[in-house]
Amino acid sequence: MSLLTLMRRVSLQSSLPVFDTIVSNTDRTVIELLNAAHEAGEEITRRAEWSMLYAEDTVPALATSRTLPIGFHRLVQGGAISYAASPFTPILPVKAADVWLAISNAPSAQPYYFIKSGAIRFSPAIPTGGALVRYVTGNWISSNGSPVSTFATDADTPYFTEPLLALGTLWRYKRMKGLQFDDIEAEFEAELAREIAADRGIS
Repeated sequence: MSLLTLMRRVSLQSSLPVFDTIVSNTDRTVIELLNAAHEAGEEITRRAEWSMLYAEDTVPALATSRTLPIGFHRLVQGGAISYAASPFTPILPVKAADVWLAISNAPSAQPYYFIKSGAIRFSPAIPTGGALVRYVTGNWISSNGSPVSTFATDADTPYFTEPLLALGTLWRYKRMKGLQFDDIEAEFEAELAREIAADRGIS
């Protein structure tokens, strides 16, 4: 599936003309459809920890901070950051700035991290062997083999299935135009639940 085939599907379901180009098209309808597709992809990205969006970053030894990776959206749930060497040693999160200040001023045997200003900060420094950061990327599109978060060409390929992304695009477009969209939104929610289960190997 490409962006072009996705939009042709949505156009047919909306009784709209089938457009030959999308990204470079200045027609208002195409711009609205493309915006709806981006919103749908962004929502789908947020609704689950998709296996195709898992990513890892390595933190070198002695590091006390690490800039968040390009495309970072959020950490995975549970054990997101840990020492790379055995045994498994999780680095625990700190959510309050005042707590982090106390921890960073008096490092303990238990490692902690705190995210601030686009970086992950560690206390104490990462030991020999480094650490792993497991996260979900916000880049849900493949463009010329590179993961990106916005469509750049008509040949770009979303990581999500065409039926799911088409339904997400369609109900948003209908809502934008003041048309009845509840049934399409319900279809989208049902398809989303099926895809989440399938991504986790659940029949």
